[in-house]
Amino acid sequence: MALSFNYRLKNICKEKSNSLCIGLDIDPDKFPPGRDISLDGMENFGKEVIDGTIDFCPIYKPNFAFFERFGSKGYALLERLVDHISGRAIVIADAKRGDIGNTSRQYAKAILETMGCDAITISPYMGREAIEPFIENTEKGGFILAVTSNPTAHELQVDECGESSLYRKVILIANELN
Repeated sequence: MALSFNYRLKNICKEKSNSLCIGLDIDPDKFPPGRDISLDGMENFGKEVIDGTIDFCPIYKPNFAFFERFGSKGYALLERLVDHISGRAIVIADAKRGDIGNTSRQYAKAILETMGCDAITISPYMGREAIEPFIENTEKGGFILAVTSNPTAHELQVDECGESSLYRKVILIANELN
């Protein structure tokens, strides 16, 4: 019987004695002078970070946008980094996906099945049908964006909308779906 995502997450954090999550937001525009800014340079940098931390880091979170900007070659690089981590730590796809039901289902298949990520960040603002395809398989996890850290998040998420804040409604729905 396959293990649930929650079980695997708890186990690896316990095994490595922490819940550190390293974001792989690899931006060659921010590399120091002299560092290789090509896709090969990005791959080397990513693998250096992973190899230097894998013994104690239980979770990695590659931000898809930093790879998708390079098209299919960037996506292939992302797949190689996920493969490099696979089985040694949890991989959370920082993809912020969420769309109508069948579109979300395709995103879930692509990221959680084909690519093999363990979990994904989910944008819930198209409703329950945007969330459900990502959480149907208990072997995979979903992190639903309710309150985000960007400076203008309060414009939608925190400000009062009717009787309560939008983020409270998102949390309520997430709890119902859990």
